[in-house]
Amino acid sequence: MKKSFLALIGMSLLTVSCNTMPLPEYPKIITVTFKQLEVVKDCDEGIAGQGEFFYQFSVNGQVVMQKTEAQAIGANDGDIISLGNTTKNVTINSALDSWTMGRQVYESDNPAGIMTVGDTTITVSLADNFGITPAGSVRTYDMNPSSTCRVILTYDVK
Repeated sequence: MKKSFLALIGMSLLTVSCNTMPLPEYPKIITVTFKQLEVVKDCDEGIAGQGEFFYQFSVNGQVVMQKTEAQAIGANDGDIISLGNTTKNVTINSALDSWTMGRQVYESDNPAGIMTVGDTTITVSLADNFGITPAGSVRTYDMNPSSTCRVILTYDVK
């Protein structure tokens, strides 16, 4: 937004213009939505069958959704596992706040035993615009881009 004002500089009266940005309003509530897992590689080599995936996603240390090993979902290369657009609201009280997202995905019937596909926690702050997704788009996170066991998480933050 462009603002103009009069300023007395020395003995001269000048019109000064500057661009200003509105200050963010706090508290603000953002919503994290977990959308899907895309199975790129199902973790079972050759013709061993489907991968069996279980997972846990958390926001600020609170579990938002999970499937236990006993509830593992079978999926082949190229399959999509819906996460049901599960949401979690996060309250941002000031520009100094941040929030965290935990992302853990495992495969249960690998010949070597339970395989960790991905296990990361990120911290999001004002420097990242609190992770807010641009309108009309989603975020993806490749849980293990170089592995033969690969899953991509799709989520957004509004």
